[in-house]
Amino acid sequence: MHPDSSTDPVHLEPIPTEQFRPKRFRKAAKQTAIASCLLVFGTSALGTWKIRSSLPNLNARQATAHVEQSVKIHRDAQGIPTIHAKSRLDAAYALGFAHAQDRFFQMDLLRRVPTGRLAELVGKSAIGADKRFRKHRFASMAEQVYAKVETEQKEILDAYTRGANEGLQRLDDEPFEYQMLQATPEPWKPTDSFLVMITMLCDLQPMDGAPEQALTLLHEKVPQEVFEYLVRRGSRWDAALDETKLPVPAIPGAEIWSLRDSLASSRAPVAMRSANESQPEHSQPELAALDPSQLAWLNWTH
Repeated sequence: MHPDSSTDPVHLEPIPTEQFRPKRFRKAAKQTAIASCLLVFGTSALGTWKIRSSLPNLNARQATAHVEQSVKIHRDAQGIPTIHAKSRLDAAYALGFAHAQDRFFQMDLLRRVPTGRLAELVGKSAIGADKRFRKHRFASMAEQVYAKVETEQKEILDAYTRGANEGLQRLDDEPFEYQMLQATPEPWKPTDSFLVMITMLCDLQPMDGAPEQALTLLHEKVPQEVFEYLVRRGSRWDAALDETKLPVPAIPGAEIWSLRDSLASSRAPVAMRSANESQPEHSQPELAALDPSQLAWLNWTH
């Protein structure tokens, strides 16, 4: 600009905010806010519906071909079930049914732990735990145990398995945990019950051999007499590497109690043996036996 040029001064003033925002921008912002609220509300409603649809119907009367007589699953105010059944197989079926409807995802986790299959369900974070357990081949062990189980116990396991699978199928929707993980629950198998036991066993004892190392150190530091006094010789589940067998001690029998029908009906406690009496050893058959016709599989709880 030349120094000798003469022009009127220019005044710059800020534009008010209301005039700077076009009307269509305000309209778009309003629509976006409404859409966001609807999305949040819709997602919450869908999640609530999904969770509710995966919960069991506790007041329904359902028909099944897997029980011999009617079975009732009664729940108290806290939701704790009590099973009323006329046979042990029917009770086992109802127990599996109630377990699956209440906690199948928990059952699934417990059976996956000893087989090293957690990562398949929850992702890479469980790979380390899977590696620690898979080397023990617990799945193969469960198969071997099931193959050796007596027929009567096998029937109970099979009845429980049928109940668990039908309980899962009777839900209106898959348990919500599977929906969150985008996974599908696998059917329950009889061997899975043994895997749950193995999980509980591993949970109750160290997996790094620390007790055995402590016993070895104790054996090296104290006299043999002291070691035998402090440490048990073993249990029925111990097995030596060289197959050395310990002598089996005599197993004391339990106190024998007997109630006649006429006395039992009065509900009066009648002790037929004194509490400090010596205990006989077990015999086959037992000295006193209970009439099987008096047994009824009632009030099974879990």
